[in-house]
Amino acid sequence: ESRAVAATSSSTAAAAAASSSQAHSGAHVAKHVHELLLNTDLAACLSKIDRWEFDIFEVQALVPQHPLLVTMYSLFASLNLFSKFNIKEHVFFAFFNQIESGYLPNPYHNMLHAADVAQNMFVYLQMPSFSNKIASLDVFAGLVAAAVHDFRHPGTNNAFQIATGSEIATLYNDQSVLENYHIAEAFKLLRQEQYNLLANFSRADAKSVREMMIQTVLATDMQQHMGLVADLQASVVSKRAEDTWFDVSHRNDRMMLMKVAMHCADVSNPCKPMPVYARWVELLLEEFWSQGDQERALDLPISPMCDRETANVPKSQVAFIQFFIAPLFKAFNEVVPEITPLLEHLKRNKAHYEEQAQIKQAKQEKEQEKEQPTTEEEETEQQPTEEEEMRQQQPTEEEETQQQQPTEEEEM
Repeated sequence: ESRAVAATSSSTAAAAAASSSQAHSGAHVAKHVHELLLNTDLAACLSKIDRWEFDIFEVQALVPQHPLLVTMYSLFASLNLFSKFNIKEHVFFAFFNQIESGYLPNPYHNMLHAADVAQNMFVYLQMPSFSNKIASLDVFAGLVAAAVHDFRHPGTNNAFQIATGSEIATLYNDQSVLENYHIAEAFKLLRQEQYNLLANFSRADAKSVREMMIQTVLATDMQQHMGLVADLQASVVSKRAEDTWFDVSHRNDRMMLMKVAMHCADVSNPCKPMPVYARWVELLLEEFWSQGDQERALDLPISPMCDRETANVPKSQVAFIQFFIAPLFKAFNEVVPEITPLLEHLKRNKAHYEEQAQIKQAKQEKEQEKEQPTTEEEETEQQPTEEEEMRQQQPTEEEETQQQQPTEEEEM
């Protein structure tokens, strides 16, 4: 019994020591971030974080190692979430430091994309016609979910995971493989005391936050896109017919809107100013083409938009906007009128890529014309020259000999 007590005491002491060490680590990160925030250029940049035109690449230029940490702290501080939910700063920094360092240096699915999605979500959450339909717990859950929605992304998509029979595809039975992986890995951290942002939440609130985070991250799976848009459109039609509207007291309403908002935040690049959009396109294609190269090397079918040899970037962007992004944001606009300026960006960006697609097509047609001979050239190639005609008319030496020698029948 004394040994058991001693072992328990030792285990408790070790856990306490680990917790103290992590708290110190979180406090160290907090001190570092606060020092970074003293930079006047960074402070000026972050002062615009509530605007849609906010450029996350500016944050990256100023704090290349910690764009997600700095962004998340700014969002939490501006909404007073630390005091509202009794979140300890050292726990906050310990958790998000782990999240940020867990993002791989992929061209696109990295810590900067996570920061961008969190800032996009923040803008939606502050729009009056959206904020009056959700609860404060939803705001917290939405921001944390945005930050972790691609946690530990491997740089290849679900189709690649399934085609290669990866460990995580096996673990999640080929269903929303990466999305399940991202949120599960995040909750593995949250289960640990030193990273537990939910430590001071009631059991009911913690459960509500967990459910909201899981559902919103799973909603970022593009396989869910069509169904999500259809559900929102049907809900809008139904509520108008019944002369009702989305209500903060209805959890199903809040869940649907939060899922749509997260999906919109994740795929919002085409709704950004053109310079920002074009930069994201370049990074995304770099990652897609890297996957295509791997698929080619493995003798697998190359996924859509992943073949660098046949890619038509302007045409693919026009199709992406027309068939995916425009219907999504138009449906969201029915519920949140404040996103109308985003649709204006979308319209201009579509026109830009349509023009680029026309230029590319004209260039390709011109190159094809150069490669193909003209009708006159074909006729010239088909018509023999005068010298060739004379050669054709003149019998060969062998033919002359045969003509001069009578056949056996003639001799007889």
